[in-house]
Amino acid sequence: MFNQPLSESRDGLLNIVDAEVSTVEEFLRYVYTGELNEMEKNASGLYVIADKYDIQDLKMMCENFIMRSISIPNIFSIYDLGKLLNSEGILRKCTKKFTE
Repeated sequence: MFNQPLSESRDGLLNIVDAEVSTVEEFLRYVYTGELNEMEKNASGLYVIADKYDIQDLKMMCENFIMRSISIPNIFSIYDLGKLLNSEGILRKCTKKFTE
């Protein structure tokens, strides 16, 4: 089953279809330059992509930004994101914020 070469290796292309275009552009900017221009706009999406492609430094930057931006209006969506990616830090911070 896994003896066939991956299409990414064969074609030299990587299709990212599960993210917004602006998030993918920001992800590629970070991969190639180490810089981010729109963290506020793309933090959650970048966090998901960084987790998927195992870019740990970007993942930590996004996680820290997300934890600093937790508020009552966004707490449930951020909690869901923390559950999705098994982020104990985000889950703990959401729980603390909710009980304040």
